[in-house]
Amino acid sequence: MKTRIIILLFVFFTLNSFMTIAQKKNNKTETFKVLGVCEQCKDRIESTLQKLKTYQSNWVIETNMLTVSYDSTRLTKAKIQQRLALVGHDSEEFQSTEEDYKKLPACCLYERWSAKKMNTDSNINSLTSVIRQDLQAITGLVLEEDKKGKMTPLPNATVKSLHSKQISITDSTGMFQLSGNVPFQIMVSYVGYPPDTITITSITEIKVILKNALNNQLKEIVVNSRNRATYVSTLSTLNTLYITPRELTKAACCNLSESFETSPSIDVSYADAVTGMKQIQLLGLSGNYTQLLTENTPEIRGLAGSYGLTFIPGPWLENIQVTKGTGSVVNGYESIAGQINIEEKKPDKMDKLFVNAYANNLGRLESSVNLSKLISDKWSTALLMHANGTVAKIDNNKDGFLDIPIGRQFNVINRWKYQDAKGVIAQFAIKALNDQRQAGEIGFNPETDKLTTNRYGVGIDVQQQGFSGKLGYVFPQQKYKSIGFIFSAINYQNNSYYGLTKYDGKQSSIYANLIYQSIIGNT
Repeated sequence: MKTRIIILLFVFFTLNSFMTIAQKKNNKTETFKVLGVCEQCKDRIESTLQKLKTYQSNWVIETNMLTVSYDSTRLTKAKIQQRLALVGHDSEEFQSTEEDYKKLPACCLYERWSAKKMNTDSNINSLTSVIRQDLQAITGLVLEEDKKGKMTPLPNATVKSLHSKQISITDSTGMFQLSGNVPFQIMVSYVGYPPDTITITSITEIKVILKNALNNQLKEIVVNSRNRATYVSTLSTLNTLYITPRELTKAACCNLSESFETSPSIDVSYADAVTGMKQIQLLGLSGNYTQLLTENTPEIRGLAGSYGLTFIPGPWLENIQVTKGTGSVVNGYESIAGQINIEEKKPDKMDKLFVNAYANNLGRLESSVNLSKLISDKWSTALLMHANGTVAKIDNNKDGFLDIPIGRQFNVINRWKYQDAKGVIAQFAIKALNDQRQAGEIGFNPETDKLTTNRYGVGIDVQQQGFSGKLGYVFPQQKYKSIGFIFSAINYQNNSYYGLTKYDGKQSSIYANLIYQSIIGNT
């Protein structure tokens, strides 16, 4: 019965994935301007679009340009801009109410277009006052024609003289003013329309009409970039190597210890051929001289250090940061040879559904299912489940001993994340794991041969439960200053036997760290 349920769940998740792929056939990509000023604005804009169930979005702080991909059968550009206006961000077609705008944090208050128009008017007056006597003042009007042929003034259009390099921005009534001697050429440009060049032959008032964008569409420009699979950060003062998901996917199936097999930066070797236990080496030193962190929390330490590298599945990893040489002591004292920090997938950034399955000719089976959900504007959650096992008894060298231990592992994490617009961030994770392995002679039977001299056998039974969290606050007016609290509580139990020797180990640990970060002097 349990087998049927597992098969049905697998079929359901697979069909669901195919439906998602089919939906993306209606994908449409738009690029337009949305006003904002900081990282909080970026998080707010992109999280709002996630709730609209867009495929992908990216807002650039420096240019205020938003690129968004969405299902054209459900959404339109107008609906997207309307939703952004409700959270306080102006766009080309929809502006927020004064009430919604004032709800933004102080660091997110951008210069609205209405204020820019006032500045534009004063700039035009200043320009007029310095026009040389031998030049003629030329005024003009820029209008926009909609689908019904209605004319409306177009504010904030750019008018540039190709002779004197003067630039004028149209005011709230669509008016602009330049100086020059006719004939001369001007170029008119505005977001959503291709730039157009006009030759001025008289000093009479000029009228420029921009036709509806539907009749004169801009050519699409797509700019793609990507980091290498592994790269050294040029922003960090430490020698930190970043291993990205592209590098991790080179191994069809892996846990943390196997994630390093495609990268020469870390050596992974068997510490015990019978049990299959692995350890890492950094700068030629064994693993106990390297600090292993999970999102800056030291979870793989003490008794768990022996098998901990096999407790983190590859499909859960977002990236790995490897720092060679003595690292920071902020998170602990073990980083003599270096520090390895593992970042797991975050609920608000991961796929809503991810299913992964693997099998090979050595009898190894693995399956992972990741689920995520945005509960509200501030809360998100994820459930990460993993199961693996080795069922076949392999003895290729015919020595009578198992080449690979048999057994199975179940691993699950429930993650929660909270983030608001005022600089408060909180993350919590509940973890549970059960790992059972058997090694030794091929004919070893635990029921009859355990702790006897009949046949040599090894039995490993590991259970681990943990709760960890991070609370942080970034000062809105001082982005360089923050305070954070990291904590974890772990209960680890290992009930094993090696031939005639029993091994029972239990470890309960609590970790807490309060970190305050700021600058000395200035930035």
